[in-house]
Amino acid sequence: MHRKRGDGTFDASLLGLAPPARSRYDLRVRLTIALAVALAATSLLGSGGCGCRGGGVKRPYPPPADAEAVLAKVREHNDAAQSFRAKSTMDYWVGKDRVKGTVLVQGKRPAFMRFNALNPGSGNVAVDLACQNVDFKYLNYNDNCKLVGPCNADSIAQLLRVRLAPEDFLLLAVGSSPILPGTATNLSWDSNGGYEVVDIVAPDGRTQTLKVDLENGRIAVVQSRVTGADGKVEWTLTNKDFHDGTSSDGKPWTLPGKTRFQQPADKSDLIVDWQEVSVNLPLEDNLFDFDLNMGIHDCGSQ
Repeated sequence: MHRKRGDGTFDASLLGLAPPARSRYDLRVRLTIALAVALAATSLLGSGGCGCRGGGVKRPYPPPADAEAVLAKVREHNDAAQSFRAKSTMDYWVGKDRVKGTVLVQGKRPAFMRFNALNPGSGNVAVDLACQNVDFKYLNYNDNCKLVGPCNADSIAQLLRVRLAPEDFLLLAVGSSPILPGTATNLSWDSNGGYEVVDIVAPDGRTQTLKVDLENGRIAVVQSRVTGADGKVEWTLTNKDFHDGTSSDGKPWTLPGKTRFQQPADKSDLIVDWQEVSVNLPLEDNLFDFDLNMGIHDCGSQ
C-alpha cells in the first residue's frame, strides 16, 4: 500500500521515482539564489574575510642566494646563543606514565646545564641535575638516590627521557635546532607556511630538513627533522608560538612559546611550554654544581 501525503496525494519518493517537476519560475528563482550565494562567497574570499591565504604565501623578501646562504644564517644564529635561563612546564614520559610539571633550567656553552624539576604541590625541588661541562650529577630528592657520570646526551635523558646534548638543549630554548655537519643541498619555499626549506646531507649519510622563518629579519626554526642513513627518522623538533624578545645585551631574539622534541626509536616525546626565557646572561660556573652525598644509593639509570 502506498503512503499518502497529508493532502491525499501519493509520496512518489518512497517508490524511488523522480520528484515532481518544478515550474520554470521555480528553477529561475533557485538559480538566481545559487548565483547570489556564489558571488557572495567569492567576494568574501577575495576580501580575506575567511582568514585564508588564498593561493599560498609568496616570499616577502628577495629569494636567498642558495641553501648554504640560509644555513649560514641559522648557524650564525646558533653560535650567537651563549647562555639562557628559563622557567618552563615540561611534559614527558616516565615509564608508561606521562609527567607534567614546572622545571627551572639554565645553561651555557660549551656544556653546562642545570635542571630543577619541582614537586607540583610544595614547589620544592624533586630532582636536581647538573652538567658541569665534563661530568654530571643527578639527585632525586623524592627517592633519595643519586647518579654521576660523564656529561653527554644520556645525562639529560636521566630526567627528561630524551637524548640531547647540553649545548643542543640550549638551542631549543632560543627557538633553533641542532645542525648536522654537512652540506646544504637544496632550497625550496613552503608556500603554505611561508618558510624556507633547507635540505642537508651529512658525511655519514644522515639527512636533515629545516623549515626556517626569515620574515622581517627574524631567524626562527619552525621544524627540524633528522633521518638516518637507513631512512628512519631519528628525531623531529617543532617550535611554535614565537614572540619577540631581547638578550641581556639588548639584541632582539625571536623566542618560541612551545617546543616539542620526539625520538621515535626510543618512543620519547618532550613538550616544553616556555614561560620565561632570558638569553645571553652571565652565568658563573658554580651555578652548575651542588653538594652531593655520595653515600646514598644509586638510582636506576634510564
